Amino acid sequence: MQNRLIYGKNPVAEALVANHLIEVFAMTSNDKTAKELLHKIRMAKIPLQMVDRHILGNMAQTGQHQGFVAYAEPLQNASLNRICSDKPKGVRVLLLSNIQDPGNLGAVIRNCEHFGIDLLVIGSKGSCDWQLPSVSKASAGAVEHQKIVYTSRPEKVMEELKEKGFSIYGLEADVRDCVTSIKAGADANLCMVLGSEGEGISLAVESRVDQLLSIPRNGLVNSLNVSAASVVASMWLRGLI
Repeated sequence: MQNRLIYGKNPVAEALVANHLIEVFAMTSNDKTAKELLHKIRMAKIPLQMVDRHILGNMAQTGQHQGFVAYAEPLQNASLNRICSDKPKGVRVLLLSNIQDPGNLGAVIRNCEHFGIDLLVIGSKGSCDWQLPSVSKASAGAVEHQKIVYTSRPEKVMEELKEKGFSIYGLEADVRDCVTSIKAGADANLCMVLGSEGEGISLAVESRVDQLLSIPRNGLVNSLNVSAASVVASMWLRGLI
């Protein structure tokens, strides 16, 4: 598997914390945060090349690099068995189906890491690549820390979850049962499934969901962006709503 390209201060900083950095390219800056990051990179003895903005833009293929581009180790799939072994009760899993937009995927990863979701499962069919630099940027570097399984067979993962005693719910617009009508038990092993606004949850995945739930609404628009929905899902999984 090839090394990843990442860009931006937060992605590079978090890759450094996670010991994923291989080589960094940066430009001289008077910004305090940039100076501190450069110092940490040098202290960690990560190979560092100082280049100009034009080179960074060509490498990142965007002007949103904030003065930092780097190569990092490829992300590795987490182990469901290990997670459940380390934490037999109260495991929280979020599963994504048909998430094509890198910005949305990165934002969901960031939300999951923020709320302490134990595992994020991403169905690769109909979804963007989780190793993309734009996903890392949108996640603010959270992809370096969040445990993720990226798989072409999310249905198989769901079957494994059920074998381990998980209850699996899915969020869908305009379903009668509301997410606030069910409380997430502290010791229960739970999984919540989200789909995209356009495609929704794939039929193969939806057929394995135990119960579909909706997010209550008072307005006219009948759906939320998947990033916003993932906040609700994560808060529900954590027993916060």
